Amino acid sequence: MEGKKTFGHVNMEKGLEMFDNDRDVYMEIVKLFCKNASKQIESIVRSIEKEDYAAYGREIHTLKSLAGNLGAEELLRLAVKHDTAYKRKDYLFLKNSYWEIVSLYSEVVQELNGFYADRDE
Repeated sequence: MEGKKTFGHVNMEKGLEMFDNDRDVYMEIVKLFCKNASKQIESIVRSIEKEDYAAYGREIHTLKSLAGNLGAEELLRLAVKHDTAYKRKDYLFLKNSYWEIVSLYSEVVQELNGFYADRDE
């Protein structure tokens, strides 16, 4: 029996399940996620710097959905925590901890980029 396919921060089995185990569709979503990540990370940082918490909330809500669909469970949990804090208007928490989500997001993207590159070889 094959073990759980988890690569660091991403549970590939869980992600594949979200796409009816269609590896090609999953990989297309992974490519788009990675391609758009730097723009979204920049937007997350900029929204905190400008104290535009509505924009931050939108970005985190989007990230929460994407992380869940890809099987990035740790990123999903952190995005849920930030989404909840945004809804509670706990802006001090967001301002003091946004770097955690940016850091983890970057790690997930790096991991997925590596997985995608390995698959192309």
